[in-house]
Amino acid sequence: MNKRRRNIIRASASGSELGTLLRRVASRDEFSSLPAILSLDHNRVSPSATWVESCLNARRRFQVDWMPDIDPPPRLLIGHIRTGVLAGVLDVEWDLPCLVEYARSLELQLVAFSHLYNDRQWHERQGRGFGDGHVTLGWGCMFIGKGHDRLVSRRWLEHGPWLLHRFPGDVSLVQFHDLDADSETALAQAQPGHHRMGISDEGGFIQTDYVYSEDVKGIYVDEDQTLRIVCAPRRTISQAEMLDACAVRYYRRDDADPVRQICFIFIEPEDAKRHLHEMWLRELEVWTFTEDGKEIRIDTDYHPQPDPPSWVRGVRVREE
Repeated sequence: MNKRRRNIIRASASGSELGTLLRRVASRDEFSSLPAILSLDHNRVSPSATWVESCLNARRRFQVDWMPDIDPPPRLLIGHIRTGVLAGVLDVEWDLPCLVEYARSLELQLVAFSHLYNDRQWHERQGRGFGDGHVTLGWGCMFIGKGHDRLVSRRWLEHGPWLLHRFPGDVSLVQFHDLDADSETALAQAQPGHHRMGISDEGGFIQTDYVYSEDVKGIYVDEDQTLRIVCAPRRTISQAEMLDACAVRYYRRDDADPVRQICFIFIEPEDAKRHLHEMWLRELEVWTFTEDGKEIRIDTDYHPQPDPPSWVRGVRVREE
């Protein structure tokens, strides 16, 4: 975990208001000099000492480049005005703790790291990510404090096909492949995690401007601010529908009639057991009935053990 590396780091981040974030970044030595090229909404302008304020006057997007004649560029910033996401490129020596400290110093909440390999198979893959102008997921991502709220549940972190690192200050860093693996091996290790973490029907990230697969209908109970969804016998609840439910819980938590929890009530106990693991991962309540008709909740006594892929176990042994 503390191995020092030298790579071009491509990352994107959000958390603080974009103007505040850009000023913090621009105050660091590596980005404090006058850039060579400044582009506002795809129109090039002459950089000046007030380049930060010029960027924030853009309507949609800005790009700041210090070394435009080098490919890939070793220093670059791209900002997305509407979403508040700032992407950056930096050629730097790094390890995981120093990346965490860098993120903390900028008061970030969500970080996505792109790939470390400059070859065709990584560029041509069907990438997953967080949207909003974030880079496509590569070797890792990071959740800090409230950034965890964008997940369907914190349980998601412990049970994915990735290596999870915990740091003080409520920091969760997810590593998608062995950082010492060759490009082909790393891609094979990373793709299941990209699919499970990024925006997909089976993913655990709740995107901005969420698009529901179908309407989430249930009985709202004002007393405990829950939405109760009754499931007919033999009905299968897809993972996309589970993600819809988590999005309702996230986006309606501050409504006049807030939804604090979603309860799925299965008429048949076997149906409840069949859905238990995936719903438990998302902290969706699972209810069913006993033979004498008593309604019972079954997810509270479910405690599965994480089952990481073999490469994760190998990295852990090496680190120990």
